[in-house]
Amino acid sequence: MDTQLLVLTIGHAISAVLLFAVGSFVLVKGQRRIENILFFSLTFFTAAFNVYAGIGINLPRYPSVPGRLRAKK
Repeated sequence: MDTQLLVLTIGHAISAVLLFAVGSFVLVKGQRRIENILFFSLTFFTAAFNVYAGIGINLPRYPSVPGRLRAKK
């Protein structure tokens, strides 16, 4: 595995965990305040984005045009 890819993947994973932890902590401290609910929502969706970005950068690259898969004559 490429070193840069590994660093990016670990960075996205750590960021997602920290965002979710901070958002959960704020939500637990004041569940009825709208600001806390909105902050948790923001951190939750940002953490989800980090998870999907970490998965996306590790997917193999394939050509988008199916015709490119055929051998040229």
